Amino acid sequence: MDVLSLVFGNVLGVTETQLYILGALAATVIVLHWCFAKELLFAAFDADMAETMDYRVQAWEFFFYLILGVAFSLSVSVAGVLVIFSYLVIPATAALVLDVGMAATFVVAVLIAVIASASGVFFSYTWDLPTGPTIVAALSALLLLCGVWRQVARLRPASAMKRAALLLVLVVACGFPRTRTTVADPRAADVRSAAVEVINGTGRDLPTPRPGVFETLARVAFGRQIPAVSAVEAFEEAAAAALRARGIRVESVKRAVPVLRITLLDLEIRNEDAAGATAFVSATYALETADAVTLWSVAQQRVSFRLAGPDLTRSELARIADQAVSAGLASLPRSPERS
Repeated sequence: MDVLSLVFGNVLGVTETQLYILGALAATVIVLHWCFAKELLFAAFDADMAETMDYRVQAWEFFFYLILGVAFSLSVSVAGVLVIFSYLVIPATAALVLDVGMAATFVVAVLIAVIASASGVFFSYTWDLPTGPTIVAALSALLLLCGVWRQVARLRPASAMKRAALLLVLVVACGFPRTRTTVADPRAADVRSAAVEVINGTGRDLPTPRPGVFETLARVAFGRQIPAVSAVEAFEEAAAAALRARGIRVESVKRAVPVLRITLLDLEIRNEDAAGATAFVSATYALETADAVTLWSVAQQRVSFRLAGPDLTRSELARIADQAVSAGLASLPRSPERS
């Protein structure tokens, strides 16, 4: 196991055997804590009184830390040190910040962990982010919200309402979509054929994929140089395929038909973080009539895509183009005949 796997883990790469092991571990931990809840709580929160009542405090502490150590060691190979440590600390801290009582603290901590897990996996899938760090970010965001809510609860009712409204605005702003529709004319659903035009609007050369294994073998073995695929060509192919999948015939740009015009505003490859390289795409999508009337348009702002390696390859560029175009065309109106 390398250092990155130890720190960040691989939540999505869990095997069936690991699931069974973790399930048995969770069931064992729950049963043990349920059976010895009174002794563990007594030894943890009032050790002096427990000793006077003939409780073996050191033995119960050893028992607790033994369970914690076994659970930590078996879980860290799946989720990584960062995620497991965050699960140990952040949900309990957030529940204590809310000050809801001892019994409710356990329930709230579990709910925070479940909500953070679900939201972390959801945002990781939606924005193509690493799952482990995204879950940690979700846990941290919930801890921050609990702290803000605690401060709001201490204010007077009128002030508390204003602060709560401000908190709601901040939460909505944080969840603002990276892809949003700016124009939606119902007539866009009547388009039966369209041309595809992709424009490099960055003012500079876009990143090009490095030669892959098959390209290198073909060049060495047969002396053939496979032409490089540009980002513009990759987005043209992805857009044409997406239109055909929607039942729209793809025509030549020279014909007087509606045009799906994609303007690439940015395509950046960053390889600065420990989790690997990331591609950021910013683009606009517009469906225009032959008379240059915009029927539908969408703006994408820095949509991120994780790369399998440190460099951009042909397959990765094709995947990025397919996913970016799919997200961009998701709001394109469909006619009932093509739905």
